[in-house]
Amino acid sequence: MLGGSFSLLLVVALLLIVVISNKRVMQEKDFVSGIVQTSTALIFVINERGFIIRCNPALTRLCGRSEDELTGSLLLEADIFPDREKTSRLILNDWPAEKSSHDFELNVKNKNGDIFHVSWSITTLVRPEHKDKLLICTGIDITERKQAVLALAGEKERLAVTIASLHEGVITTDIEGRIALFNHSAEIITGRRYEEVTGQAIDKVITLYERRKRTPIRNLLSALQKQKGDTSPDLQAILLDAEDKEKLIEGNASAIRDSSGQTIGYVIILHDISEREHLEQELLKATKLESLGVLAGGIAHDFNNILTAIIGNLSLAKSCIHDANELYEIIEDIEAASTRAKGLTAQLRTFAKGGAPVRRTASIAELVQEVCSFTLRGSNIKAEINIQKDLHYVEIDTGQIHQVINNLVINAMQAMPDGGNLEISCVNISFSEPNSYTLPAGEYVSLRIRDHGVGISEEHLSRIFDPYFTTKQTGSGLGLATSYSIIKKHDGHIVCTSKPGEGTTFTIYLPASSHKISSSLNESETLKTGSGSLLIMDDEEIIRKIIAKMVNKLGYDCTVVKDGYEALAAYKKAFKDGTPFDAVILDMTIPGSMGGKETMRQLLEFNPDIKAIVSSGYHNDPILAEYEKHGFIATVPKPYKINDLSRVLHEVIHAKKNGEQASS
Repeated sequence: MLGGSFSLLLVVALLLIVVISNKRVMQEKDFVSGIVQTSTALIFVINERGFIIRCNPALTRLCGRSEDELTGSLLLEADIFPDREKTSRLILNDWPAEKSSHDFELNVKNKNGDIFHVSWSITTLVRPEHKDKLLICTGIDITERKQAVLALAGEKERLAVTIASLHEGVITTDIEGRIALFNHSAEIITGRRYEEVTGQAIDKVITLYERRKRTPIRNLLSALQKQKGDTSPDLQAILLDAEDKEKLIEGNASAIRDSSGQTIGYVIILHDISEREHLEQELLKATKLESLGVLAGGIAHDFNNILTAIIGNLSLAKSCIHDANELYEIIEDIEAASTRAKGLTAQLRTFAKGGAPVRRTASIAELVQEVCSFTLRGSNIKAEINIQKDLHYVEIDTGQIHQVINNLVINAMQAMPDGGNLEISCVNISFSEPNSYTLPAGEYVSLRIRDHGVGISEEHLSRIFDPYFTTKQTGSGLGLATSYSIIKKHDGHIVCTSKPGEGTTFTIYLPASSHKISSSLNESETLKTGSGSLLIMDDEEIIRKIIAKMVNKLGYDCTVVKDGYEALAAYKKAFKDGTPFDAVILDMTIPGSMGGKETMRQLLEFNPDIKAIVSSGYHNDPILAEYEKHGFIATVPKPYKINDLSRVLHEVIHAKKNGEQASS
């Protein structure tokens, strides 16, 4: 009985144990089911035949489908994966072995066709009691992360393009100064390729020298970095590139910090300012040149007024002497010397503000012959001159171009102290666009002057046209600068080539002219007399006096006035009295009173048919070069002879034809 009771108790105990165990299993199943149902992960389970037997709410919400729609359907027919081939390959055809898993990315779509990026992990579960296997698929929606990565990649690409296109050199390094980024401008500035320098220490790649002392800068990052709040200019230094070429650079460096503020590297900005420095130096030279020009223009004006009186009186004296041959020759020599003094003002005039050349049709060949004949006389230099037979004429200020040729011939003489041959050639040449000299397309005259002297070093060749630059112990350094300025103002170009010990060649290109030389320019010293009345305005009494004598000698009557106010009053009175002046001669510059420009404007308002001649000692006055635009019909730049005046007056008063211009 006792044994039976024990057995009964044992059975009851076993039943209780089974009941309790089943209850715990059910509790654990409910717990696991709760986790699956509330999980934000996407979960579904498929059997070996590919049917979905379970899915959680997170998946149904993402797909926009109910659990009933998905449960029991074939995975490939559920239409939640847009890429069927990839789905079949990664999930159905490649089940992982028991108790193993693998990860992959596979997009999911909802009913609206929206695509979501999902990272999946699948695991095989073997159920011995059912003698089958299940595949548990767990996914994480990484759409936002994927979009952020793509956006970051796009931003990185845009940043890379931006950095690559910058004119400044951009270099980044790690905390130890090893190069990580090296943009295209940095390659140009340093002459080194990114592939060569990446991973190298910045101090081994870039060599900087102090600008003034030219001592090497040892720690590049420290030298370039600015302290907090430092507003001082960027460091300027000399950079030696891969070809040992010096460049003036401006640069700075800044620390790159992470989100916690820790320095993780450096970014270096380098800017090649060699060209900017050159332009600033040119601007400084131009400013000095302009200051010199103001002084030069004033000196030239006053000097020309004095020369006008000297040359005018001498030419007048010559016209009064017929039998005294010896006295005539003396006066002629004095006149020639004064005329040379007139040429000396040309250099000063070139530097005067504006400096527009007073052009006329001329032969460059005649100027070459004249300069060589005068400048080389008595020297040990022989000129070999070759002129093309049909050489074009040019529109030039003969005084200025005479000065250029003279400067170049003198330079050649100084380059050959022991004598030698000076080769000079003049030929026609055509340019098309574009060309290396940036000249407009058209016909030009080329003047080439070559010596066989000491030559010019490469170091100095690029600076020979700079104002004040000279390698001579004596000299101002203005000769070639003057020549360069003159040629540019004539819309031409001048270039120099040279090798030490082999000589130097200067080549000038001037635009060709379609006009022919006026025969009046080559006429003899015969005075052209005439008749009529003239109004002469000049502030200098000595000039008024000599001009009055000249015009009287030529047969004209004249009234002289000292400024524009007197000129207007005299002209209007004569006009109203019925005895108008046949022509007027107006000086441009009247200190402290109305000058020729304003006087001419008011005279034109009074009488649009007025015949006016402009005269000035300021040869840089643009009105002399473009006198027609201001209503004048002729010009006589000071100083001038009675012959010059006689020719212009004859053309203006007696021989003026439609469309012609009269000019001395």
